[in-house]
Amino acid sequence: MRELRRREIEDVALKKWSLPILGALETELRYGELRRTVGATPRALTLALKELVARDLVDRRVHPGFPPSTTYRLTPTSRALSRQVVQLAAAL
Repeated sequence: MRELRRREIEDVALKKWSLPILGALETELRYGELRRTVGATPRALTLALKELVARDLVDRRVHPGFPPSTTYRLTPTSRALSRQVVQLAAAL
């Protein structure tokens, strides 16, 4: 598991859709389910997911078939971040 630096946490937390996406991904969700849950536009959701995948906070899995489906889930790194955010919120 990779440790996040403070700057990385700040970069992710300051993005509009990052925290709602991380909060919605308590379970593995398909793209459409995630979009309905979060309420983001398709473009905003896609851009946010690409960034979260690049930062190793969200795992993207493509399932073969017709049509192919894509699911997203939290990585161990983002689960650790989630616990830190909960502790921070409790301290406030």
